[in-house]
Amino acid sequence: MDNQQATDYDIGYLAAMLEGEGTIALNLRNKSAAKWNGFGIDLQLTIANTDAGIIQKCVRIVRTFGIEPRVFCYERGEWKDCWHVSVARFADAARLLPVLIPHLGGDKKHKAELIVEFLQRRLARKGQRSVNGGAAWYDDKDWQLVQEIYATTGKKLPPGVLR
Repeated sequence: MDNQQATDYDIGYLAAMLEGEGTIALNLRNKSAAKWNGFGIDLQLTIANTDAGIIQKCVRIVRTFGIEPRVFCYERGEWKDCWHVSVARFADAARLLPVLIPHLGGDKKHKAELIVEFLQRRLARKGQRSVNGGAAWYDDKDWQLVQEIYATTGKKLPPGVLR
């Protein structure tokens, strides 16, 4: 798609699909890897639908932002297959969400605003690592934002997350 840009209509369409058929999720998980031992945070912007044409249109729009989304299909036996388009990289979500936020309404708009603030803070410190035994280097403001994001869904942080 040589230098195509998303139109206002495209952006509104993608925002409406995210609002109605999508998920904006921030999830905590225990991570242990080389030089890392603590909680990590995963992000997922996902739109799901049984109409592959709708998902392909969403993929086309997302790609106009220079983002290559993940596309996959859940085969559901006798039910229609369910197609998903997903963006999970922090930098990609930080580029896409601010464009969609003005077109969102309701709970997802507030959640998206909190996530953008969290992502901007994280990306500003990209490349920095903890030197204290591999513990997470999230600061108190990061955890406050994560707590607020979780609260938008009625969930509480898992035990042991907050210091």
